[in-house]
Amino acid sequence: MKRMMAGENDKAVGKTYFITSPEPYSWDEISRITLNILQKKGFRISIPVTFMKVVAAVSESLSSLTKKPALVNKQKVIDMEQNFWTCSPDKAKNELGFEAEIGLENGIRETLIWYKEQKWL
Repeated sequence: MKRMMAGENDKAVGKTYFITSPEPYSWDEISRITLNILQKKGFRISIPVTFMKVVAAVSESLSSLTKKPALVNKQKVIDMEQNFWTCSPDKAKNELGFEAEIGLENGIRETLIWYKEQKWL
């Protein structure tokens, strides 16, 4: 089973792998696909990072009270403020034989379905 490639491979002990596809994706592309799947229209607004950090802190505090995951947290703010992230699946491919089988659109679709099932959306 591919999901267990690292968990059952002695070569993987103590190592970190990026489990990703080799194609780069822009935030614009991710947004466009997500809105299309949700059948929603969107628009871009600029929100100061400082404000988002406050929102994340409040969200995390409420999360600890409600025992539900925070939709916005400090790590997500760090992720959002980056212009881009790059990582390569080459190590996982070379050492474990991993190749991504789910494309971006299907991955977003499956994630959104799961979020809806968990009542996060």
